[in-house]
Amino acid sequence: MKHTFWYIDELMKLLAKIPGQLKSDDDLGKVERILNKIQEYNWKLGKLIDAHKTPEHLNRLHFCHVDNIPNWAGKVDDHFRKLDALMRVLYEDIPKLKAILQEVRKEGSTRQNPKNSNPWSSKVADMSMGMVMAGFHHEEEDMEEFRRAEIFERKHLEEILGDLSDIEELLK
Repeated sequence: MKHTFWYIDELMKLLAKIPGQLKSDDDLGKVERILNKIQEYNWKLGKLIDAHKTPEHLNRLHFCHVDNIPNWAGKVDDHFRKLDALMRVLYEDIPKLKAILQEVRKEGSTRQNPKNSNPWSSKVADMSMGMVMAGFHHEEEDMEEFRRAEIFERKHLEEILGDLSDIEELLK
């Protein structure tokens, strides 16, 4: 699961970099790169989560339970539900943010005005609220044991994700 949490951590870092307002043309390129990376990581995270749900990997997950986490299986299921909710928010909201970016580019100006400021700011706020509702805030301590659990071997990760360059350092 440590690979899964690497993607979650990276997603959270990227999401924190999304500005609440578009103030310059430089913001457009920066935000577009961030949104593209978020979509890539979200896709890979989705593949990892789906792979964890196969009977083979669910059995491995249950057998590697940690004695100091009561109700390990229930907590794993709870965390997967929260991950699904987070990914749903990103799948829905990132394309909407990209559409707003395209509209701003089409207009040729990033100066704040009601036409581009309000939709961007509103959508960023909506996405933030959706992430809060997904339930990942204040769960760091509870997730610490999950972060260390290794369920997938390298060969499994290659089958699931293909390119492992993002997480190569975790595999050493």
